[in-house]
Amino acid sequence: MIFFRSFLFLSIILISWNITYSQSKSERDSLVNELCIAFNATEDDPDSMRIHNTVMNAMIPYLKKHANSQNEANEIINNSFIRLSKSCKEFIFFGYENSPQKGDWILTTSRPPSKISKRDCKKFSNIKDFKYIESTGDTIRVTINNGIWYEKFKDGTYSKLKFEWIDSSSFKLTFIESTHPYRVVLSDVGDEYIYQLTGKSDKGFFTAYTFTTEIDVFSRFKLYY
Repeated sequence: MIFFRSFLFLSIILISWNITYSQSKSERDSLVNELCIAFNATEDDPDSMRIHNTVMNAMIPYLKKHANSQNEANEIINNSFIRLSKSCKEFIFFGYENSPQKGDWILTTSRPPSKISKRDCKKFSNIKDFKYIESTGDTIRVTINNGIWYEKFKDGTYSKLKFEWIDSSSFKLTFIESTHPYRVVLSDVGDEYIYQLTGKSDKGFFTAYTFTTEIDVFSRFKLYY
């Protein structure tokens, strides 16, 4: 477990720190950018050492200056790597290739073609309840109603996003709020995600992909109804 070993190492060396902590959104984003640069620089390192070396080269120097306690340091580490999994292309594919995938998601750097008909797009727009399977294997239930995309997780938490059609086969989700511990860190209020419907299967699902405007990573998946 690469992440666990890196975090365990950090928890040991953080015990004696006593430094004032304060991290704004701009500071967080700057740190995530530095982590991405540091991770890219480990391209020739063994996979088992890439996260460890990234932490040592970019995270530890930051924590020594800004973390006031082990809990604060752990929070910075957790939040930074969650944000890194959204904004750093190389780190995204590293996680995808080195973690077991139990869902329907496929990552690509090229835009998948869309072959969905107007008739099937119309059918999609008339359905309110969907579900999709996360890479962890968890099923996320989705309700689209009154311009809101509402996601319900198995632990009882939720995410709420504004739903807007762009054209007959694509739509935009804008993050509003979440009580899910991962999703609430992953997105800031106002973050936008574009979705494109690509097809419909007779087996009860639509195919689609999503991407953010910051990086060219396209995530293909299935929306079941």
